[in-house]
This record gives sequence, structure tokens and C-alpha cells, in this order.
Amino acid sequence: MAGTWSTCSMGRMSGGGDIHSLGLLPDKLKTELALHVNLNTLKKVTIFQECQPEFLHDLVLKMKAFIFTPGDLICRKGEVAREMFIIADGILEVIGESGIVLRQMRAGDFFGEIGILNLDGLNNRRSADVTSVGYAELFSLSREDVLAAMKDHPEAEVSAKHVY
Repeated sequence: MAGTWSTCSMGRMSGGGDIHSLGLLPDKLKTELALHVNLNTLKKVTIFQECQPEFLHDLVLKMKAFIFTPGDLICRKGEVAREMFIIADGILEVIGESGIVLRQMRAGDFFGEIGILNLDGLNNRRSADVTSVGYAELFSLSREDVLAAMKDHPEAEVSAKHVY
């Protein structure tokens, strides 16, 4: 299925990577690199565009990067949605019940936000299958990480709910 950025995307700093994959670098440098490389990706997500920079910084440090190969199933319809995904690179397809491609998604698109925005925890089921057409690099944000950041930045919950 997916590998971490450090094993599949070594040396590709312009495309992404999470803070945990930067190895033996000092923590402060890891943080600065993660913010520099990934903040612009997060700012493109419409549900976070109205949020304060401090909240976005917290989210960037929680993002995890994954590489998917052609044909990989990223999420399955009906499974519990515990995270959202942001496409950094590649093409994904949303597949309907009859196997028909409903939509293609590219870099800058996101999906699975229902899993983190439905803050009461009810109805968090995936609505479709999503597969990778070719190689794709995605970031994930878990519901728990977003809720923890919202606890530190209560104004962010209002912004995210307003957009959604």
C-alpha cells in the first residue's frame, strides 16, 4: 500500500514530507522545514483558508505524508473516516458503486474532510472508493490531530464549521 515519504520520496523536498521523516535533524530545523515545505499545501484547502496562522502551523506539524502506487485503494466506501487527505502530487479517481469514475482529483484537491469536520463523531463513513491512477503523494490529517489543534485554538472550530 503506502510508504512513508522518507523511503519513497527521498530528496524530493519540493513535494513534501512530514516532520517525522526528517531523521536526525535538530527538532527546530525539522519544524522550520515542515512549515516551509508544507504550509502552502495546507493553505490551499478551502476549509482551512479562514483559519489563523498559528492553527495552520499546528496542523502542518501533525500532517503525515504517504506515497501511493498505481491502482492503490486509498479509501473504501463505507469504512469509518478517521482522517482527511490532501493531494500533493498525482491523480486520484473517485469510483462509484458500479465502478464508474465519478471524478478525478489532482494536486491541491482534498477529500475525507467529513471524517474530521463531523465533530460529534456520527456519520463518519466514506461515501466512495478512492484509488490512485499513477504514483501519488498525499498528506493525511487525523481527526484526533485536528481536534487537538482545535482545543488549543477554539476559534478555528468556528472557521472550519462555517466553511463546511
